Amino acid sequence: VCKIKHKLKKTSSIDSLEEFLLFSNETGVKNGRAEAIKGVLPTKDIKRQVKSMTIDANEQTSDGYYCKRLDSIWNELEGDVVIMGGYRGSKLVDRKTGKKLWIPIKAGFNMSSIDLLIGPTDKDEQDAVKKVKSSGMLTHVGPVDVSRKLIRKLASNPKVHITDFGYDWRVSLSISAEQLKDYLTTIYNKQKEKKGIYIIAHSMGGLVAHKVLQEYTHLVRGIIYVGSPSQCPNIIGPFRFGDEVMYNKTLLSKENNFFMRSSFHFCPNDGRCFIDKNTYERYDINFFDPAVWKKLGLSPCVSDKRKKISENKKLSKKILDKGSSSVSNNPLLKSLNNTTKFVFGNVPVVKKVVRDDQPIKWKEVEMENEDEFRISYEDSVKYLERTLKRTKEYLDSLDYRPNKEYPPLAIVYGNKVPTVRGCKVNGVKDIQDGQYGDFYYGPGDGVVHYKWLLPERRGFPVVCKVASQTGHVSLMTDLDAIAKAFISVVDAEKETAERRKAHFMG
Repeated sequence: VCKIKHKLKKTSSIDSLEEFLLFSNETGVKNGRAEAIKGVLPTKDIKRQVKSMTIDANEQTSDGYYCKRLDSIWNELEGDVVIMGGYRGSKLVDRKTGKKLWIPIKAGFNMSSIDLLIGPTDKDEQDAVKKVKSSGMLTHVGPVDVSRKLIRKLASNPKVHITDFGYDWRVSLSISAEQLKDYLTTIYNKQKEKKGIYIIAHSMGGLVAHKVLQEYTHLVRGIIYVGSPSQCPNIIGPFRFGDEVMYNKTLLSKENNFFMRSSFHFCPNDGRCFIDKNTYERYDINFFDPAVWKKLGLSPCVSDKRKKISENKKLSKKILDKGSSSVSNNPLLKSLNNTTKFVFGNVPVVKKVVRDDQPIKWKEVEMENEDEFRISYEDSVKYLERTLKRTKEYLDSLDYRPNKEYPPLAIVYGNKVPTVRGCKVNGVKDIQDGQYGDFYYGPGDGVVHYKWLLPERRGFPVVCKVASQTGHVSLMTDLDAIAKAFISVVDAEKETAERRKAHFMG
C-alpha cells in the first residue's frame, strides 16, 4: 500500500488491482462538507506565510516548482481572468421578479418555495432560459469557501481583471457554452491587445469552457480545469433515486434530475459503472441508448415498470368508462387474468376479475404510484431519446483536433480522497432493482476519479497536471495548486511567443 501511495504522490497512474488494494477497507466516502469546513480554518495559511519568509530561493516542491515562485506568480499575471463553477455552482434567480431560486442553504432548509423542474420539450427549455438567469457563481456555501479566497488573491493584482461567470446548470450545456462565448466575446472586443481570456473552470464548468475552446479558440488564452470530469458515474444514483439538499428531499427529486439536460453529460462514455461483486466481471452498458434506460430502469421516469403501470392506468380508465361491472358485458376484461394490476385515480389498486358474472372487486396494494410523476411516460421517453442523442453529439465534439492550435491547458485534480468509481452488483437484476449501494473506490477528489479528467481523456496534451489533497468542492481554495497551474500556463505562453518570434525572424 505504501508503494501505491508513493506512485500517486509522484502523480503516476495505478492499475485497477492496485486501486482495490488501496481502498479495500473503504465503506463510505468522506464527508465532503466536513472536509471543506476544515479548509475554512486559517492554520494552513498562517504556516505558509511563516514558511514563505524563510524559504530558500532555490527550494523546490516535490513536483518541481520553485517555492518562491508560488508567491510571485500572482504578481506576474496580467489581463482578463474568468472563473466559473460547476454543477449547481451558480446562483439562479427569476428574471422578472428577481426572486432567488437557488442558494443551497436556503433551499436545503426549505426557506424558499421553488420548483426546478424543466418540462420535456425544447420550448420548455427555451422558456426556462427566458424565465431564469444566473446572478453569478456560488463563491461560498455558508462557511465553506469555494472560490472567494482565490478571487481575492487574483483581484489584489491591479493588472488582473477578474470576473465570475454564472450559468443555469440545469439546461443543455450547448446553451451554457453559447452564453459563455457571448460573455467572453464582450471582454475580448474590449481588449486593446487581443490576447484572449484565462479561464479557471471548476467541475462541469470545464465541460462548458471546453466547448468554447473547440469552437471559438481565439477567445481563450488558457484554461485551468479544476476537477473537471470527462465522465462521472456518481450521476446514476440521482437519476434513479433523486438527491437530497440538506433537509430538502423534493427539490432535486428523481424526476427533476432526469429533466436537467446537463446531468446526462456526466454519463460514462466508456460504459463502465457496474461490476459483478463475486466475479468482478464488468457490465459495460451503453448509457446513450434509450432502450438500455428503459430495460434497466436507470430512471423510473422511463422504466419498463412505469410503462406497464401507465398502460394499466389507461386500460382501467377505459374499463370504467364502459360503465360495466361484470365480465360478460365488458369485452375489455375478457382477456385479463386474475392478477392484472391497475391504477385507479390517485390510488394504486389491483383488479380482481371474477369469471362468474359477479361484480368487479377492487382492493389496494402496494405499488409505485404513477401520479408521483408530472410528466407522462410517453413524453419522458421522447425527451430521453432526443437528449441522449444531443448529449452524445456534444461530448463527441470535445475530442482533440490535431489540425488546431490550442492555447496552454492545465489540470488541477485530487488523488487522495476515496472516490466512488462504480457499484458492485449481484447480476444484472441488481441493476434493474436499483441495488447500487455497494460501491468500489479509487483515488480522486471525492467526486471525480483521477483517470476521468478533462481534457486529458479527450486526447489533449496539457502543460501540467497538479495533484491536490483537497476535496472536490474546495479544490479552488488550494492556492498552491492553482499557482502551479498558472506558472505552467504562463511559461508555456512565453515559450510559444519566443518560438513564433524565432520563426518570424528566421
